[in-house]
Amino acid sequence: MGSQFTISKILFTLLLTHSIVFGDSIFSDFQRDTPALWRYCLLRCLGGYETSQKTPFTMEGDTPIILVHGYLNSNIVWIDFRKALEQAKLGPVYAPTLHSSVKDIRRSAKEIARLVENVREQNGGKPVILIGHSMGGLVSSTCAQFYTPPGSIKAVITIGSPLRGTKLAPLGYGKAVHQMQCGSPFLKKLNAEIMDHPQATYFCLGSANDQVVRPYQNSFYKEPDGDSHFHLYTDIGHLSFLFHEDVINDLISMVHTLNDASSGNHP
Repeated sequence: MGSQFTISKILFTLLLTHSIVFGDSIFSDFQRDTPALWRYCLLRCLGGYETSQKTPFTMEGDTPIILVHGYLNSNIVWIDFRKALEQAKLGPVYAPTLHSSVKDIRRSAKEIARLVENVREQNGGKPVILIGHSMGGLVSSTCAQFYTPPGSIKAVITIGSPLRGTKLAPLGYGKAVHQMQCGSPFLKKLNAEIMDHPQATYFCLGSANDQVVRPYQNSFYKEPDGDSHFHLYTDIGHLSFLFHEDVINDLISMVHTLNDASSGNHP
């Protein structure tokens, strides 16, 4: 876990260097994200990950929720979301740590698919809501579209996810970063499936000031064009998504909406 934290610091240094070289706008967005970066580093230094992996943190609620972290991360980043969901009596809430977030995204998606099967067995076969931050949104979408039976996933909510890729992907390493490059065959296939054969209701959250997903419009699998299932923020950085009260409250409202009435499949 210590080596993964070191890699995260190196990656952020590279991203910061890239921002200085390629544009003041990106540099400003990194500055805006600094408080979240300190919070993130503190969480990783103090604990690294939370112990509950395949068992729920709470049995509150009627709809199982699985929180999926992103590239070079662990489930510790979900601590604010998890506590807020518990206070809202939503769940049960599960937050696994992926075995290797740098490898093939499809491998991580299969890992989540196995958890979905176990979670449904624990909860009377109820469909699951997947919530993914950054690459976790790609893992969740891939899981829903390719690796779970129809009806298994109630909704996929992506938060700052490079659904159409990011120009910063080449700064990372591993199979996953190749898949997250703009125009990659992996993303083209995934987005085509979401558009043509959605296996869940999709909500996508992005930010005009996301310094990792560049261009920021790639946080959506198609151009937003006023789609009510797409939410664009301003003044929120990539890591800030994980700790921002407005984002957490909006997500809770989405889950309540999904629980109150099924809106049917929406690509």
